[in-house]
Amino acid sequence: MGRLRIIGGRFKGRQLEAPTGRGTRPTTDRVREALFNILEHMDPSVLPGAVVLDLFAGTGALGLEALSRGADRCLFVDDDRTAIAAISKNAQSLDLEDVVEIIRGDARRLGRAKATATLVFADAPYCRGLIGPALTNALDKGWLAAGAMVVLEVDGDEDIDLAPAFNEMEARTYGGTKIVFFSLAACSPR
Repeated sequence: MGRLRIIGGRFKGRQLEAPTGRGTRPTTDRVREALFNILEHMDPSVLPGAVVLDLFAGTGALGLEALSRGADRCLFVDDDRTAIAAISKNAQSLDLEDVVEIIRGDARRLGRAKATATLVFADAPYCRGLIGPALTNALDKGWLAAGAMVVLEVDGDEDIDLAPAFNEMEARTYGGTKIVFFSLAACSPR
């Protein structure tokens, strides 16, 4: 397992485990820092008390960063067993087991909601068309709160096809990575 770190908040500087190999592509420190700076600038109230859904969670770095910066709880979803092990180890090392839930499974096939997320991260493998179906399923199954903030990390050239309920707010590109911010309509019809 490789290493990365928490960028800000109460766990700033703490190391996180990352599975080695090609199955997981952790968000770089630079992109994660930019993402959270933009998020906090767009809406300073989005992180305090948030319920986070981290789809295609990988190392869990995005959700754990959100918890470090004031989110109340996080649900991590990934289908890779080494990623699940890394998320579990990271949550344990930060003493966050009581505020995280780790779900091993396909983010496109979640069952009925266990919680309603106010903040969503989706960082799927690039250019495989996974994010649209995952967010549609999350919306259909009640995982997303009306007005939720949704943050996607995609390849810089990747097209994003989401349901009309998702309103794009801002997009930024960092090298070959694009971060796109959406809000979910207050009434979220598909």
